Amino acid sequence: MSARKASSVLVRRISESCEVWCISQIVDIDGRLSWRTPRAEGQRELINSYVICNSTHAVLVETGVTEGVDAQMEAIDRVLAGRRLTSVLATRFEPDCLSNLGAIVRRYRPDRVYAGGGLSPLDFFDELSMTSHVGPVAAPAEVVPMRPAEKFELLDGLIATIRRPVLQVLGTVWLRLEDHGVLFTSDSFSHLPYLAPGSAADNVDRYESLDLLRDHYSRRCEWLHNLADPSPVVDDLREAFSEAVLVTAPSRGEPILGERNVRRSQLRLVEAIASFGATS
Repeated sequence: MSARKASSVLVRRISESCEVWCISQIVDIDGRLSWRTPRAEGQRELINSYVICNSTHAVLVETGVTEGVDAQMEAIDRVLAGRRLTSVLATRFEPDCLSNLGAIVRRYRPDRVYAGGGLSPLDFFDELSMTSHVGPVAAPAEVVPMRPAEKFELLDGLIATIRRPVLQVLGTVWLRLEDHGVLFTSDSFSHLPYLAPGSAADNVDRYESLDLLRDHYSRRCEWLHNLADPSPVVDDLREAFSEAVLVTAPSRGEPILGERNVRRSQLRLVEAIASFGATS
C-alpha cells in the first residue's frame, strides 16, 4: 500500500480491491482522550477518515476532529483529485466521527449525509446548538438513515451493507463494502495506537495481549464488567467475520490490513470479550 504524510496527517491507500484511502490525524495520547487508558499515554493516536472513490465521485466515512482540520481537508482534496464528494457517512454521534461535519458540508456540499439511528447529525450544527469551532452548516445535505442489514449503493456498482454491533455504547453502525472485504468498524478494533512504518511485528502482539485488550475495551464499554454472559457479543463478532474481511477500518487507531492480520485481531478480541463473563 502506498503512503504519504503531510504535517500531522498521514494518508494511505488501504485496499487493493477498490480505491479506499485512510486519512489519519495524528494526535498525542494524553488525558484528553477519554477512550485511552493511562497505560497508553505517551504514544500517538490516529483519528481516521476514509475516502472511498470511483473514477468520478467519492464518499467520506467519518469527518475527524477539529485539531488539524486544515491539513485533513488538504489531504482530502489531494485524494479527490477533482472528483466530487457526493456523500458523508458517520458511524457514531461522537466528536471523532462528527466534529468536522459542518466544515466538510460547507466545503464539499455533498448531496447526502448517512447516519445511524433516528437522529440527524446536522441537528448538532444549527444556529442554537453549534459549538464555537464548527459554525452553521450551509446548504444542508439530505440526511439518509442507515438501518441494520440494509444494503445500499454508495457509488455506482459499490454496494455497502449496514450492521449494528452488539459491542457498543451509543448508537453505532458498521459498514461493509460487499465484494471487497473492507469493514468499517467505528470504535471497535481501535486498540492499536499509531505504529510508525517499519515497526516490529511484536509491537502488534504486545498491543493485542489479553490484558491490554480487556483494559482498552472495558474503558470504553464499562458494561463489560457486569456481563454475566458474553456469548451475544462473542457470537456477533464471529458472525461479522463469517465472510472474508481483508481490512478493518476503525474510526481511530491503526487500520488492520490483510486477511491473516484481521483474523488474528478478531480471534484475540473474541477471547478478550469471552473472558469478561468468566472473571468480571
